[in-house]
Amino acid sequence: MIAATPLAAVLPVARIVPLLALLDCVGASTRGWRARRRIDRGELARLLPGMAAGQVAGVTLLAGLPANALAAALGLFVALYGLWGLRGGGTSAARPVSATWAVPCGLAGGLLGALFGSGGFLYAAYLGRRLPDRDAFRATQAVLMALSTGLRVVLCALAGLIDGPLLLLALCAAPAMVLGVALGGHL
Repeated sequence: MIAATPLAAVLPVARIVPLLALLDCVGASTRGWRARRRIDRGELARLLPGMAAGQVAGVTLLAGLPANALAAALGLFVALYGLWGLRGGGTSAARPVSATWAVPCGLAGGLLGALFGSGGFLYAAYLGRRLPDRDAFRATQAVLMALSTGLRVVLCALAGLIDGPLLLLALCAAPAMVLGVALGGHL
């Protein structure tokens, strides 16, 4: 979401989301691969079907909605997310939620991920209330994000949203992505 918002000033949202998915797929896959042994497979299995269905719906909208409508929707989403973040509180002390929340969180996370490149906060909110073990939480989130971005790349390619110029742009931005992943890993 941090990258999508300023990029929307120079690129249509329907170009930004596949671009960021291409770039994030490598970093997310690397983090997911490293963390694979600590994941909670049950939680992952509960979230994946909804995430996949939400992504199919989101990429369908991304490919079909007018550019102005997508830009306005992105602006509204960022504003609402900012308000949600200002409400305060964290998930560490929150009481657990039922596993039935996996379906709406998966659907909404997949939809927002496909439309705006940012659905991970919903997965984190759900997993934070389901997994008390921080290592299992981080690992499950990392693998889920790897699968999410990988699926988004495939769906965007199938929808015709990834073309030669976008691949070239991703290649040009790759050094900055590698630097960001390295710095993030250090921090």
